[in-house]
Amino acid sequence: MMDQYPDLELQVAVAKVGKYAVSESGDTVELIERPHGGLSLVLVDGQRSGKSAKAISNLVARKAVSLLADGQSLAPHVPAFVREWLDKCSGEGCAGRGPTLADALLARAVESDQGRPGDDISVVVVSVVARQQPDDVRRLWACLPI
Repeated sequence: MMDQYPDLELQVAVAKVGKYAVSESGDTVELIERPHGGLSLVLVDGQRSGKSAKAISNLVARKAVSLLADGQSLAPHVPAFVREWLDKCSGEGCAGRGPTLADALLARAVESDQGRPGDDISVVVVSVVARQQPDDVRRLWACLPI
């Protein structure tokens, strides 16, 4: 399937922040290559914040990744407001802005909580853009505070 669009590439951007005054986010994000080609992104909300929520979301994410690795398909859940935004967003207006858009959406969410998120917040942006490198190398880039 990837050979059908040799001039395009898929870009995924994730921006996360934990609940204010809590040491660990309860959200887990995993990116997996499926056995018969393609990628799946798994985003799990631990339903709370902190270490116990992280343990739950890690467990659920591992199960989802295991099912995907076995070749099973998981039905995606896309909230209505996201579908509405995707319907409005087309062409050059949204292309190539993954990391910038993820950061902007996250900043807006944090700002709406007066800089103190009332819960963990995770934003995932997926975009299909013109290929930026002329080779067939698959790249994964990450940036994490330490």
